[in-house]
Amino acid sequence: MDMIVLPLTPNHVRLIIACYPAAPQAAAPEYRPNSQELSRLTYYASNRPGKLHKLASELEKRAKSQARKAQSGHAKGRAQLLITLEILKALTAECRKDLSAFSSGVLSSVEAALKALPNDLEVAAHAAGVFTSWTTYTDGTLLGVDEELTQEYFFILNHYAKLSVFQTDKDDLEVQNRERLVGLAALSSAIQSDALFNSMSILGRQVNVIVPAFLKNIEQAGLSVLGAEATAVETYSGVMSPSLYVAEFQPTRPINQRRAPSIHAHVDGEKGPSFSDVINTVLHALRNLLAHSNALQVPIILEAAFNAFDSSESGWNNMRLCQWLVSKVTEWTQFQYRFAVPTRLLERLVDSREAPEPTNLHFALTSMITTIFTLSTPLINLSTSDVLSNLLTVIVARLNINPKDSLLPSLVECVSSLATHIYYADQIQDLSEEIVNRLVAIQVNGLNGRGRSENEKGREEGLRCLVACLVGLLRVADANHQQSGKSSSKHPADVDEDAPRLIHLTANLNLIPPPMSESSGSGSGIHHSRRNKVAVEVWQDTVALLCESEFSVRNDYATALVTYLRQEIEKEPYALEDGEGSLQSRNRSNVGGPPTIPESDSITRFLHALHASCFTLAITPSLGLISNPPSTASHASSFAGLVQAPAPAPAPIHVIPPTPMGTPSKEVPADVSLNSSSPSDSPTKVLPSNSSNPNRRSIPSSVGRPRTVARGLSLLDPPQNSLLPQAPSPATASDYSLLLNILSEAYKCLPVRCLFTGVPMLLAMDAAAKAETTDDQQTLDRKKAVREIVLQLWLILAKIWDCETLKSVAEEALSSLVPPSVIPPAPPSTLDNVNAEVQPQSFATQTSIEDGVLKKERLVDLDVAVRTLSANPNIQKATGKDEEAIKLKLMISWTANLAIGLSVEAPPVPEHPRENTSHFLKISPGLMNIDNKSLHSIARTVRGVGVGDLRDALEGRASMSNTHLPNPSQSVSTDMNHGAASINGSLALSQVSSRGTPKGRKVSKSTPKEVAEVLNKLGVGKSTGSKMLRTPFNSNGDSQTIQSKILVPPYSS
Repeated sequence: MDMIVLPLTPNHVRLIIACYPAAPQAAAPEYRPNSQELSRLTYYASNRPGKLHKLASELEKRAKSQARKAQSGHAKGRAQLLITLEILKALTAECRKDLSAFSSGVLSSVEAALKALPNDLEVAAHAAGVFTSWTTYTDGTLLGVDEELTQEYFFILNHYAKLSVFQTDKDDLEVQNRERLVGLAALSSAIQSDALFNSMSILGRQVNVIVPAFLKNIEQAGLSVLGAEATAVETYSGVMSPSLYVAEFQPTRPINQRRAPSIHAHVDGEKGPSFSDVINTVLHALRNLLAHSNALQVPIILEAAFNAFDSSESGWNNMRLCQWLVSKVTEWTQFQYRFAVPTRLLERLVDSREAPEPTNLHFALTSMITTIFTLSTPLINLSTSDVLSNLLTVIVARLNINPKDSLLPSLVECVSSLATHIYYADQIQDLSEEIVNRLVAIQVNGLNGRGRSENEKGREEGLRCLVACLVGLLRVADANHQQSGKSSSKHPADVDEDAPRLIHLTANLNLIPPPMSESSGSGSGIHHSRRNKVAVEVWQDTVALLCESEFSVRNDYATALVTYLRQEIEKEPYALEDGEGSLQSRNRSNVGGPPTIPESDSITRFLHALHASCFTLAITPSLGLISNPPSTASHASSFAGLVQAPAPAPAPIHVIPPTPMGTPSKEVPADVSLNSSSPSDSPTKVLPSNSSNPNRRSIPSSVGRPRTVARGLSLLDPPQNSLLPQAPSPATASDYSLLLNILSEAYKCLPVRCLFTGVPMLLAMDAAAKAETTDDQQTLDRKKAVREIVLQLWLILAKIWDCETLKSVAEEALSSLVPPSVIPPAPPSTLDNVNAEVQPQSFATQTSIEDGVLKKERLVDLDVAVRTLSANPNIQKATGKDEEAIKLKLMISWTANLAIGLSVEAPPVPEHPRENTSHFLKISPGLMNIDNKSLHSIARTVRGVGVGDLRDALEGRASMSNTHLPNPSQSVSTDMNHGAASINGSLALSQVSSRGTPKGRKVSKSTPKEVAEVLNKLGVGKSTGSKMLRTPFNSNGDSQTIQSKILVPPYSS
């Protein structure tokens, strides 16, 4: 009845009716319309764009009518519906330029078919073909503008998203896979359509439908299947897809060159799609989605994935799947936009940091971020400093909730992973400095900056976490550097169990998978690091952690400090490596040559701070920072030997004059009090900080870091040079084993510097361990441990410098102490798990007051030790000093206050010109200190320029004459109006004009004697008792009276 053509039927309706076969059911299984009539219809439509709306309306009306009939079981109506869908598909492809004129009718017809027969696979496949054709040629401008069309579009998209997911109520797996492939093909067409990225709001709605469907399929696959199919997808990148079900999906081209892919419910000659085909299609579509996304669109896709995981019961629980997925998302995103993936993950983690208990969400996000940072592919445009700051914020938030939060180890590992890839030379330096700044702030001001007493347990665990982060950065950076010459391994989840299938697909296209490449440097020997080492100026702020009251903090920091000494500080040429013998048996090119170790640099100042902390740990009766921080006024009284603390007023800024080229740098003594009776007790000198390694990033102390004591050191209770009875929290036996490890490593790595910074401390420590009759049992044990440490360090020094006399004396003294040894083995490190607790060991043996070795003033005689070291030829060659100079430096009266004072870089002192230097060079430092308007708001201490400097310059002008001038009477003018010339060896002042000297004017010539007489008569440059310049004239104008009152020697030429 529908196919009867009435006499008054419009032409466009006649053309549509002619496309239907006489027996629609006989057109199975393809249900194609009459080809000749279809061509006539499409020709008519393409040449009459104004008729497209009428054609689409007629086809929409027929589709809805046929769908209602098919829904009630009418077989002919179902066949006609399938033919109608094919007519719409052909019309869409041929009239692609005017698609917006009839888009509503196309989508409305597809919606009607899917609503009427939601479970009919054949109808779904034909409808998907129409939908795919529309998405291929549309520009997407109608989405979001035409509300009805938008609703129809999202209904179709949701229907195919549900169709692509496994249905548990169906037993036939082959049919299930066919349905899923049809749904995935429709979703793939939407991904490659211009409608996806046309609007950001529409993009969010679309990916919230598409991405969850993909994830549900991925969750059902094992990691082995995912790894094999992902490898296949990546292998065939840029060529035709190996999957027969999405083979016609090609990269996006101009609309005129596009071809809509065909979607079939069954492929002839095939047994049926497998689950691997489904996963391959999912990964192929997901890769296309990410490959076309930019930095703004990737977070929207990730947000859709987050929503899908939130609504899924096992979304965040499957940690390995999350790690695999985020690694592929990162790899498949465009290289320049990959930074958006960890950034969005970190934002989600920061937003959920206040949860009362860590959930699977927190662990999954942390592990996903760590996975991204440890991938073999680096991330560009990633701000590692911002990432670190956010991660530290999360750590502090979790510490406030629970100091033993189970998420903390994962967060520490995540921070450490930032060192996997080195993006610039100072990356580890900058990250370490930021961690140290946060660590010092927590140590001094507490976890939240409200004092150390508030949440004290959180403060202690916070210190441990940050120390673990600091060490993790160093370890990961070095481990990655050592593996840089090796080939990168595959992801743990990429197990190639389906290799035969991959080889078969490869052989069909004559493609050979790329072999695993090995770095050419894997066996080439040395690999130079791409990063700069962490400067000691940064690490020096942390040495006060050795004296924290909590043993877990001290234990973790001791391990970190040993790691830093081994990996970061550049070893001296005389360093003692493990397993090496004497100094003569070591291959040291610089031994015996001129000294190359500066006497005072940043490393030396670090060693002063380290020895002060070690001495405090060994001697002080109570560990921990003092309760009340010293005020500015009392700071100097608390540390008698330190630099005077700055007043509340702004610190003075010294304008440093330039040093003339060729002038040797002079050693400037540190401006500290040495707590000694005479200045000769302190031969230590401070060199400029730029004398260290030039390859390392220099930190200007006058700009980047103020010349003040480290905040942690300033809050230590300075110990006396005697070991007092114990207080509530003294050092334990395990602390002395940590102390021995630290000092041993320092002496082996930096033997020259430790010789002058450590030997005086050893002498003071040995003297402080003398037993007293008032000592209790634990104090005696501690004193015996101190002396054992001192003797062990003497042995190390003797081995480094081949001092047989010192070695025999130390071994003899050590034999009187042990057995048994009071120092237990070093406790295990807990840096790998910050939530682990290690209890310190107590002294196993009891030391008697009658022990003779403790009653001695020193176990190693002072004169013997100093004389042996001073006379050692190896030390003299290494330091470039004679025996007396070495003895003077070793015999310094050492205190902890002195060492802390020497750990501060002294302000530079302007150098005075040499006697034979030109007068112009003498006056140049003063000229550099001229008044500067930009520094008026800052208190300055400068030296004024006096007239005496002018007189000296005038008298010495002859030495600065230009000897290369053609005429001896010519000179170099230094002023606009005045000049000086050397004429026959005499000094002349002449008026200089830019227009030249008039011919008729006679230039007067004066000798230096005449100049001196004139200045003497005028009294210029004469100073009074108040050191202020006074006028040479009085009210009576009697110059002779003035000269009689000013008793100064006359100027002479």
